[in-house]
Amino acid sequence: MGFRRLCLVVPEFRTGAGRSGGLDSVAQFVIDTFTPEQGWEVSVASPRMSRSSEQHRRLLSPRTWRRGPISESRTQDGLHITDFGAHLGEFEAVRYMPRRSLDEFVDAFDLAIVVCGSPAIATALCRTTTPVIAQVATLIREERSSLILRSVGLVRVLRWVLMRLTDRFDEIGLRVADIVLVENQHMFSECQKRGLRDVRLIPPGIDTDLFRPGPASEREDLILAVGRFNDPRKNVGTLIQAYAHARALGTTSRLLIAGVHGPGPSELALVQKLGLEEFIEVREDVPIGELCDLYRRASLFALTSTEEGLGLVFLEAMSSGTPVVATATEGARFALGTGPVGQLVEFGPDLSTRFGEAINNWVSDDARRAVAGRAAADRVRASFSAEVCGQQFLKAADELCDRRV
Repeated sequence: MGFRRLCLVVPEFRTGAGRSGGLDSVAQFVIDTFTPEQGWEVSVASPRMSRSSEQHRRLLSPRTWRRGPISESRTQDGLHITDFGAHLGEFEAVRYMPRRSLDEFVDAFDLAIVVCGSPAIATALCRTTTPVIAQVATLIREERSSLILRSVGLVRVLRWVLMRLTDRFDEIGLRVADIVLVENQHMFSECQKRGLRDVRLIPPGIDTDLFRPGPASEREDLILAVGRFNDPRKNVGTLIQAYAHARALGTTSRLLIAGVHGPGPSELALVQKLGLEEFIEVREDVPIGELCDLYRRASLFALTSTEEGLGLVFLEAMSSGTPVVATATEGARFALGTGPVGQLVEFGPDLSTRFGEAINNWVSDDARRAVAGRAAADRVRASFSAEVCGQQFLKAADELCDRRV
């Protein structure tokens, strides 16, 4: 029996704009799941979403007018990847629209899986004849709401208008997919409200052999935060203020902020203003082996995001036996569940103060952290491992392909 061919559609896959983010991690999970041993061959289609991409026809680049948008192939880590440009790529809305080169490419496959931040990018597949699964984290309006609220004047109005326009692509993208896979209960309910014909709550999984607990003796007085901290949704300024409050309450643990991108100039200035340079360390481009070691050594994981579709970093920390304190985003609610694996801090007034109090309470209670760490690792193995979630992805794919036979 021959292999089925999977087209994995991932915006900015392993480019400078998209490397090591949540989409890249979910895409790698799909690649690791849909293996030749499972009867699949995988190729990647990567619609370019950066406005300055060389694959676009760009209004401000006259040399691209005659040639139009192009597709270019590359091989990386043994994967065949094709990048697709768009007409007038400076404009966000245009980058979500279908294009002939992408249609022809995807039509040659048995199945397409679109890994989405929001479902808008699935609109680019609205003309394909290939069955489509959309793996969706959140909605544009939820992803950008905090950014709009922090804006003022004309900038706020413009961002609101652009959000409303892109929100229409979210609605179209959800209906392009034959099956929609979501990462949390809130998104499941949102899709049900829209009357989607097949929506399933199936999160991506993580490698529980890679992210595993270490000896209790190796734990340090270390609070760890991991993420792309150039993303304003990570809200790292609030984490820094919360940590300052925790220290005022007696916390002596260091704070380590690790990610592909560190905090911006304003957050680093805040560290200096609060006199925390000696106690806060920032590391960028941390190799995976070192990151796994940090998860195992940390006594607590903390993140003050304003929005998370799931938050794979929560699961990585939990799988490593590290309790989590997080703001009560929908993704964190689903990842942590209701067991004794950590604490959700609700949004509202004095968030940094209440978050700092939570940090201080956890780092000062060794027994509580030990219980939570064991419960966290058990929860991930049972519900979020690559094996458990991967089988559910494969089942959805098989069912969809069988419908088309």
